[in-house]
Amino acid sequence: MQALHHLWQLLLFLILLSGPVPLSQFLITLQKDDATQVRLSHRALAFLTYWCVLEVTIGLVLGILGQFFLIPVLIAEFLVLGVGVALLFSAKRLALPVWKEPFTIQPHLSGTELLIVGAFSFTGCVLLERLVTLPIIDYDSLWYHLPIMARWYQAGAFVRLPDFMSTGVWTTDQIAYYPFNWEILCTLFVMPFQEDFLVALPNLLVWAMLGLATYGLGQTVGATRVYNLAATTLVLTIPLILQHVNTLHIDLPFATFFMISLYFAISYHKTRSPFDIGLFLASFGMLLGIKLSAVGYGILPVLALLLLEVRSFLTHRKLPRWFNTSTVLAISILLVGMGSVFLIGGFWYFRNWAEVGNPLGNVQVQVAGLSFPGSAKLSDLHQTSLASLFKFTNPSHLKILLTQSIARLQLPFMALLLQLLLLPGILWVKDRKYQLASLLGTGLLLLANVYLYWTTPMTGTHLFPSGPITSYIGQQVRFAISSMALLGVVAATIASILQTRLAIVVPVVLASSILGIVSSSIFEIIRTETAFKGGVGWASKILDGFRTNPAGATDQVMKLVGSSLLDVIIYVVLFVLVMAIIAWTVWGKLKPTQLIPSLTKLLQRSRQVAVSAFLIGLLITATGIAREKRDIERHEIYRGVYDYIADFVGRDETIGYLLSYRSYFFYGKFLNQKVAYVPSHADSLAGWLKELKQRQISLVAVGPLEEKMGWRESRELQWLTSSPQHFQRVFGQDPQKEPVFYRLIDPKPEISMMGSSHSW
Repeated sequence: MQALHHLWQLLLFLILLSGPVPLSQFLITLQKDDATQVRLSHRALAFLTYWCVLEVTIGLVLGILGQFFLIPVLIAEFLVLGVGVALLFSAKRLALPVWKEPFTIQPHLSGTELLIVGAFSFTGCVLLERLVTLPIIDYDSLWYHLPIMARWYQAGAFVRLPDFMSTGVWTTDQIAYYPFNWEILCTLFVMPFQEDFLVALPNLLVWAMLGLATYGLGQTVGATRVYNLAATTLVLTIPLILQHVNTLHIDLPFATFFMISLYFAISYHKTRSPFDIGLFLASFGMLLGIKLSAVGYGILPVLALLLLEVRSFLTHRKLPRWFNTSTVLAISILLVGMGSVFLIGGFWYFRNWAEVGNPLGNVQVQVAGLSFPGSAKLSDLHQTSLASLFKFTNPSHLKILLTQSIARLQLPFMALLLQLLLLPGILWVKDRKYQLASLLGTGLLLLANVYLYWTTPMTGTHLFPSGPITSYIGQQVRFAISSMALLGVVAATIASILQTRLAIVVPVVLASSILGIVSSSIFEIIRTETAFKGGVGWASKILDGFRTNPAGATDQVMKLVGSSLLDVIIYVVLFVLVMAIIAWTVWGKLKPTQLIPSLTKLLQRSRQVAVSAFLIGLLITATGIAREKRDIERHEIYRGVYDYIADFVGRDETIGYLLSYRSYFFYGKFLNQKVAYVPSHADSLAGWLKELKQRQISLVAVGPLEEKMGWRESRELQWLTSSPQHFQRVFGQDPQKEPVFYRLIDPKPEISMMGSSHSW
C-alpha cells in the first residue's frame, strides 16, 4: 500500500509538473521564424520562463480566490494542459517540428565543451541527490519561508504569519510584508506529496536557468562558446551558490530572474521579437514578486533596454522598428506581458498598500510628493549596509572580507576575477572582432550591480542600531549572486578576446566543479552539526576561525566532518570516473559528433516501450529510496520532533508556539497539525492560562531561543519553566538549543503520562 501511495503521489506530481509544458512549447515554437531559431539556450530559457510564470500565475490566482488546495490546483493544471495541447495540434504546420527542431545543437559540441558540460551536469545530479535526500536546515527557511507555506497549505489562502505582525522590532515585522512569489511555486511542489520531499526542486530549476541566462548574455555580447560554457560553469559551481539550492532562501531565484529580465531586454533590442519583450515583462514581474530589493535592482534591466533604444535612435537617426511580426500579435503579447507585471509582480505591493497604506510594508518612503507611513526609515536601513559599515582602511575588516570570500566563493570566483584583471590585455589584441561597446556596457552593469549589493540593507550587519563588521557578511554575500553572474559574462568575453589557453581553462573548470561540490557538502555538514546536534556554534563563526586561529579551525572542522567524510569522498571518485568516461568516449572509440547519435539509437521506435518502462521503473524506485533516506536524515537532524507529534499529539489538538525560529517543525511532517501563535496578552500567568484554554491549546512549544531578540528573558518562558503545576515538559531538554514542548496539565492523567514518558 505504501508503494502504491507513493506511485499515486508521483503521478500527481508529474501532472503538476507537466501542466504548463505544452503551452510553453507552443509559445516558443511561434518564434520559429526568428533569428533565435538555432540558439538552444534562448529557446530553453524561454521555455522554462514560460513554465515558471504559468505555475506562479496558477498558484497566485487560486490563492487570491482562497482555493489554493490540491484539487483546484490539479483542475487548473489540466485546463492549462488542455489549452496547450489543443494549440499544439491545431496548427498543422507546427505539429512535426515542435518537439525536436527547436532543441537542436548546431554545431555539435567539441570534446572540450563536452567535458565542461559533463562537469556542469554532474554537479546538477549531485544537487538533485542532495535536495531529495537531505532536509532543509537553514535559519530563515525554518523561521518564515517554510512556515508561511505551511499556513497557506492549511488555509488555501495567502494568510500572514501572526508572529511577524506586531513584534515591535521593525526588521522582524517587515517579514510579514515581503513578496512571496517563490514560496507560491515551492508550495505547489509540496501538495502532491503532502510533505516537503521536493519543495526545493524549483531551486534546482532556477540554478540551471541562471546558467542559461548567463550563457545567453555571454552569447549576446560576443563571447566564444567554449569560454562562455566555461565561465557559466564557474559561476554555477561557486560554493555559495551551490549551498542555496537546497534551501528556501530567495536570493538565487531573485538573481536568476534579474539575469533573465536583463537578457531578454538585450535580446529584444537585437531581434525585435514581441516574444522577447513579453518574456522581459514576465520575468520582470517575477523579479518584483520575489524580493523587495527588486525595487532597486529592477531599474537596471529597464535602463539597459531604454539606453539601447536611445543609442539605436541616435545611430540611425530614426525610431527603431518596434516588432518583427504582425501588429495584432505584438500588441497581444505586450498586453499579456504587462498583465504579468501587474499580477505576479504587483500583487504583493497592492496588497500591502490596501492593508497598511504602504506598498513596502513598514518601510517609510517618500516618492514624488507621496508619503507612505512606516516604522523604519531608509536612512536607518542604510546603516546596516556594507557601504555604511565597511572601512577599507581597517585591517580587521579586510581580513574578514578576504577570509569569507575565500571560504564561500573559492576557486571559481578567483578564476573569474583573475580573468577580469586581465582586461588591459585587450589593448594589445590586433584583430579586434569583438564588440567593445557590448563589453563596456556589460562592465557598467556589473559595476552598478556591485554598487547595489554594497548599499543593500543587511549586507553589513543584522543588528540595529548597526553593529560591527563580523563573519556575518559571509552569508550575506548571497545578495551578490547576480553580480557573480555578470562577472561570468565579462570574464567569458575577455577570455574570448584574449583566447585564454584552454589547457588552463578546462582544468580550472573541472577542479572548480568538484571543489564546489566538496566544499558546499562540508559546509552543510558543519552547519548541521553545529546548529542541530549540539556542536560548537554557527558555521560562519567556524569559518571565521580560519582568520584568527587556522590550526584550531581546521581541527574543529575535521572533528565535525569526520563521520561524514566518506560521502564527500564518494562524490570525488564518481566525478573522476564520469570525467574519465567522457574523455575516453570523446578521444577514444567515438568522435564527439557520434556521441549523441549513438545515444539516440536507444530511442528507436522498436525499443521505445522497453526504454520508457525502464525509465518509469527507475524513477519510481529512485524517488522511493530518496524519500526513505530523507525520512531517516530528517529524524536524526530534526531530533525526532515529527515523530513526537505523530505519536503523542492528536490531530484534533492545537499546538501553541512562540519564541522559536523553527516554528515549521510544529506543523508536523505532513503539515496537518493545527498550530497557533500564542503570546500572552495578559500580565499574569492566570490570564495567559485563560487565553490558552479559550483557544483550546493542548501544548505550548518554544525554542530554540534567539538571544539577540531577548527571548531568554520573556515572561512566557519563565511561566513555562517555573510552573510545573500548570505545564509539564514532555519533549526536548533545553529550550535555548532546541524546540521544547510543554503540555498543559490535563485532568486526564493518561494523556499527560503518555507525553511525559517520551522525552527525546
